[in-house]
Amino acid sequence: MIAVMTVFLAAAAIWGYERIRKDVLEAAEKEARTVAKDVAQTVAVRTARDVSPSETTSGQADALVEALTAEEAQQ
Repeated sequence: MIAVMTVFLAAAAIWGYERIRKDVLEAAEKEARTVAKDVAQTVAVRTARDVSPSETTSGQADALVEALTAEEAQQ
């Protein structure tokens, strides 16, 4: 009986570990995408402002970042 409970407990631990691992990976990926998008948007806007002469507006830079983000999401 103890052996059966031990095997059951081990199986539950492995299943729990895998589930926690998947949840952590999903959360980390979501946060990484958010941070990357924020940083990319900031850099794109700053670069657009620094380029001289510049015909790129802040709105165009935002649109470019959004297009690149959408393309990245499709891959």
